[in-house]
Amino acid sequence: MRRRINQLLKEQFTYEVPPLRLSETEICAQVHENETFRGKVRLEGEQGNLIHGFVSGGNIRVKVNPEMFTGRKQTIVFEADTKGLHEGDVLKGTLLIGTTAGEYQVPYQIEIMAAGKPKEVLPDCTPEAFAVVAREDFAQAYMRFVTPEFREQTKRWGDHAFALYEGILGQTLTYHSLEQFLVGMNLKALVTLHLSSEHILLQKSEEDVREEVLLMKDTWGFAPVSVSCDADFLTIERPYFTTEEFTGSIFSLGFIVHREKLHAGRNFARITVRAEAREITCTVEVRGRSATTAAFYQMQEILKMMNAYIGWRSKRIGLQAWSGITNGCLINYKKAGGNHIFYELYQIYVLQQSDEQMEADLLLQEVQKRKEELTVPQWKGFYLYLTLSGNADKVYVEYIKNEIRDLYLANQENWILQWLMLKVNANLFKNDSERLDCIRRQYICGCKSPVMYLEAWEILKREPLMMRTLGEFEIHLLRFLCREKLVDRELCGQAAQLAGHIQHFHPLLYDVLCRCYALYPSRNLLTAICALLMKGRKNSSRYAKWFELGVRQDIRLAGLYEYYAMTAEDLNVRELPTEVRMYFSYNNTLSYEKKAAIYANIIRNRSKEEEIYDSYRAGIVLFMEEQLMEGRISRDLALIYDALLTRFVLNEQMTRGLAKALFSYEITCDNPHIRHVIVVHRQLGQEQRVMLSGGRACVQIYHKDCAVLLEDKDGVRYGDCSLYRLERLLSRTDFEAYCRELQQIPGGLLLHDCGVNGAAVDGENVRQFVQLMQLSGIRSSYRRYLQEQLLQYYTQHPHGRYMEEFLRAADRGELCVHHKKELVDLLLLQGLMEQAYVLVEQSGLEHVSANALVRLCSWYIEEHEPNEQAFLVAGCLRCFEKQLYNETVLRYLMHYYEGALGTMKAIWQTGQSFLLEDFVLEERILVLVLFLQNGMQKTEEIFQSYVKKQGKPWLCKAYAVLLCYHYFVKDMPVDQEVFDYIEQYLLGEVGNPQICQLAILRHYAQLTQLTAGQQKWMYYLLDKFTEKGMYFRFYRKFPQKVLQRFHMHDKYILEYRTNPTDHVMLHYRLNGQKEQCVAMQDMYEGIFVKEFTLFYRDRLTWYLTVEKESGMEKTPEQTLTCERRSPRGATGRYELINRLAEAAQKNDRKQLKELREQYISQQYLVEELFQIN
Repeated sequence: MRRRINQLLKEQFTYEVPPLRLSETEICAQVHENETFRGKVRLEGEQGNLIHGFVSGGNIRVKVNPEMFTGRKQTIVFEADTKGLHEGDVLKGTLLIGTTAGEYQVPYQIEIMAAGKPKEVLPDCTPEAFAVVAREDFAQAYMRFVTPEFREQTKRWGDHAFALYEGILGQTLTYHSLEQFLVGMNLKALVTLHLSSEHILLQKSEEDVREEVLLMKDTWGFAPVSVSCDADFLTIERPYFTTEEFTGSIFSLGFIVHREKLHAGRNFARITVRAEAREITCTVEVRGRSATTAAFYQMQEILKMMNAYIGWRSKRIGLQAWSGITNGCLINYKKAGGNHIFYELYQIYVLQQSDEQMEADLLLQEVQKRKEELTVPQWKGFYLYLTLSGNADKVYVEYIKNEIRDLYLANQENWILQWLMLKVNANLFKNDSERLDCIRRQYICGCKSPVMYLEAWEILKREPLMMRTLGEFEIHLLRFLCREKLVDRELCGQAAQLAGHIQHFHPLLYDVLCRCYALYPSRNLLTAICALLMKGRKNSSRYAKWFELGVRQDIRLAGLYEYYAMTAEDLNVRELPTEVRMYFSYNNTLSYEKKAAIYANIIRNRSKEEEIYDSYRAGIVLFMEEQLMEGRISRDLALIYDALLTRFVLNEQMTRGLAKALFSYEITCDNPHIRHVIVVHRQLGQEQRVMLSGGRACVQIYHKDCAVLLEDKDGVRYGDCSLYRLERLLSRTDFEAYCRELQQIPGGLLLHDCGVNGAAVDGENVRQFVQLMQLSGIRSSYRRYLQEQLLQYYTQHPHGRYMEEFLRAADRGELCVHHKKELVDLLLLQGLMEQAYVLVEQSGLEHVSANALVRLCSWYIEEHEPNEQAFLVAGCLRCFEKQLYNETVLRYLMHYYEGALGTMKAIWQTGQSFLLEDFVLEERILVLVLFLQNGMQKTEEIFQSYVKKQGKPWLCKAYAVLLCYHYFVKDMPVDQEVFDYIEQYLLGEVGNPQICQLAILRHYAQLTQLTAGQQKWMYYLLDKFTEKGMYFRFYRKFPQKVLQRFHMHDKYILEYRTNPTDHVMLHYRLNGQKEQCVAMQDMYEGIFVKEFTLFYRDRLTWYLTVEKESGMEKTPEQTLTCERRSPRGATGRYELINRLAEAAQKNDRKQLKELREQYISQQYLVEELFQIN
């Protein structure tokens, strides 16, 4: 709605909105008692325009879906709940559809028929025959599917069919619902889709490219299809569609590749097509421009040089091989445009290491010319270091060492200078420990170079114990050494020793230890790995192998066995080490799932390890009792119950847990899109909805004919049984007998025995039926059946036992279903207002007198002071419609009712007679008027009241804009209050709407007298619009002096109003001359204008041709004769000509001569005095 109002504030008007096409203009139907009527109304714009709107049911019993919508086409599905209505009742109301194309009302009238009497005869067919109908005409089958009669028909098809239908009703009924019903009934195969290609290769184009891939289906049926893409350079044309849009069995899936979003090289996108919780994919590859730039080639050669250096230092390659590789890389580096001074110096270093001193000296002389670059400390130091090669002058050598030392002291964070210090000033370091500390400091300063890592490796290779801690430097150093396979057994051992002192889990350290173990397996390393994982509480299955290795190698580590059990996935079936079994027989702090797995393992192997089983037995029994008390069940627990449970250990709470376990089933589903399992029993009011965990869920099933559905993350349900596997966990008839022996039979067993088997009520089982009736979760229809059976029994046995309990627990509305009016009046007479209100609220407003309804609503409002309640609003509205209400009812209705515009205006008008006002109602009315842009009549008074209450300025402004538009463009009468508001709030506002200015100007033209301020605005607006060339016919209503001031006294304006999109042509003849044709100008929003200057007795004959979208229209011919006479003394040229025409008409020769001489004289003076320069 805000968008609609913003359009008004921006003066974006729609001259006329094409009306909607409604599939139904009136709904008349019949429905059985206590059934839900379902219907739908299709909306479509006349010209396929986009429609925004909302829908309300017009009755508390009617629910609509969707309540708000946007689209070119829309199907409104509505459901009418007839609970509490009986044969002969008629549910009346109106579907209110408020849209941007106006407000529409679809009245409905639903007649209630007795149960068993068909409202519409549907062919009584078998499921197979219905599947044939669906295959031949899916739409016709769907129309049957959504009817209440079909629901009754599913009852005749069996409990499974009915439960499946009820489960599918848990979502909005669509074609997909029918598809899943047919699949769930095994009446058809599931629709499966295939792509014509799994990989599409495209070349980058200079513009956006549209491509297609074919999508094929393998069978008939309906399935919604969603398409997504994981790359932003590719857009799917139709992200959502259905298999109904396939041509035969093929659909062309289009997509667009956006050129500007492609990066260099190869671009990949994955198109994912999802239908029926299954996915298929297609990879789109778009090859763009080459990514191999000069910088890329340079980096490749640099990496090769680094790898060669590492290989040389680690003795994997010799000096000659290193020199050859490096020189080749340097040549390629320079070919790629590389010219950094470091690589010139590095080349000299390589030559010196290869004893090619002469060539190195020549290059040194060349490098010496790059003096500016050699001012950088690290390059200067490197250069000085290279000059030492082959120089035996001790003085010079000492000088160079001092220079390098000075450079380092000035730049201690530079790792290259530090490396040079290690090379030329080794005597400055007392030992390797100081050297290692220097390298560590460079790491802290940000150095991650393998060159420094290699220097540290040289130190640790000589003495691994020099690594005394595992800080970030040591961990990254070890990671580098592991990656390059430079660690030895001693260094790995030292790392394992130090890892024990780490207090928290470190992922890089974990990776280092794993790599070390892969190279040199040892107990110390394994201990360090397990200890580190335990410190980080890593108990997922991905770490299971380490704990298993630890157990098998008998590592002494506290908590190891617990982590072994927590991470093991198949703990219940694998062969457990003897140490593990013995350990957990004395100390077991695991979760109940892991305990159950270990105990199940012990039970399975009891024949092999009787002593161990005997040591565990007492603990297992105690554990079993605890789990029964909690009502838990799993595969392992089922094995324990089956092996050890006896009648003597059961108490009432355990029996309830056992009853739950007896009807527990495990469902396994491997589809990653499925989130929940839905189980629907015909007797239960609510479905079971259990979340899948690890692809498994445990549900309770009390009868084989229940329906099992799966639900994905979007709430879509599937009846396809191939998506899951079902297995009962525990099945023992003697266990069921144990449960029946207890005085308080568990609810699940009650439902299984009484509900499913359908036993009749008698004196022996009446207590069980009363207990079953009181169970929470029973379906209302089934509870009603139980109440009817018990009521029938007590009618025949008035002194039967448990009657008081039955009456206290039974639904009073159901007991007096045919005497509601009398019951309500009786409750009111006894002052039982609360019970009466609850009864009416539960059973509906029908069959309640207006007087009783007013009393109930007034009592509830005064007693509870409630906020908005749909039922209470509906009750108050019914009182208002019956014209029987009081101030309390009316005040509540004014504040909370939101519905038809006419009804809200009537409520407001009635409130005025009670001197009641409500800001919320006024705002609600104005917002709806602005959204509909219709029904503005008689709302000015509401607007005036809203303005006085300091209503929202933007809302008031939008309302004024809307009324000004209809007043100015469509001649709708508007009250003075609107113009007063414009004068007070809008005219002086910067950027006030132009339509308001035009409307107020036209309003001024209607007034006989203007105030000084109004005259000022009149002149201002006339000056503004005439300067823009905007002329309208109402200007002629201004006084003559005003017209003369703005040179409009000689203007005759033809005006025609139509749609701005029309093309209007004016055909006219002046004084009988030849007909001329001109296009009329659209002056403003469809007001077409043409100006004429006419003189006395001029005769203008004209008609219009209007080119509309629907065709050409022609207006009747009209004639205009100028009767205007110029007053004597008027000297303007127009006035002289007009008087000449009048004199000529009267044949007044004397007057004609005088006027001619006066005109010629005036013309001469003009020409002489006002010449064009």
